[in-house]
Amino acid sequence: PVWKRQSAWTLIGVITTEATSNAHSYIVTLFAGPAAFAPIAVGMLFFRPVNVCITALTQLERPRMARAVGKGDERSARGSVRAFLAALVVIWIATAVTAALILFVFPHVIIKPTLSVETVMIAVVLCAALSLVQCLQAPMSVLTQARGAFRPLAATSVRSCFIGVAAVVAITLLAPSVYTIAGVVLAQLVMMLGIWRLDHVWRRTQRETAE
Repeated sequence: PVWKRQSAWTLIGVITTEATSNAHSYIVTLFAGPAAFAPIAVGMLFFRPVNVCITALTQLERPRMARAVGKGDERSARGSVRAFLAALVVIWIATAVTAALILFVFPHVIIKPTLSVETVMIAVVLCAALSLVQCLQAPMSVLTQARGAFRPLAATSVRSCFIGVAAVVAITLLAPSVYTIAGVVLAQLVMMLGIWRLDHVWRRTQRETAE
């Protein structure tokens, strides 16, 4: 029962989420060569600390939200979401400011001469947008998991994956490779909006049940 209700859908969600990120690197490398992915990799490395914090805070906040949901304490669950989001936004701002200082003050210390500073800057800006969307998405995603809505969450992830892969392929064929990050941003936006919609539906159902 646990596999049918939770684990299988969680696995699908994880696979499609990872597929979106991994497909991006494979598609760019396949169509444009490994050198084209280098500035993208640099941009992603700048925001790696944010991803690590998202993973770490998720492990802390998920059980707290699950306990609150189990007790029917929506107020505490929402409080955890707000605290989680605030922490991620602060971390994102600190990382973005650090990246900006490095790029504008001493870019050549980090960026190799073989790479275009302008291209790396574009990559960093797009990666900043991607990281911000992930920060906005993560707390509500964890709350959705705490509520046990694994199946609709997996469906949202699958939809996001298809849109992201298609967008990356299209951008690779029509524009410089660095802009393919925008395809992943689009996928994460679809995921975020889908999660927000699930939250809206859940709250509406709760109100109708209470009435």
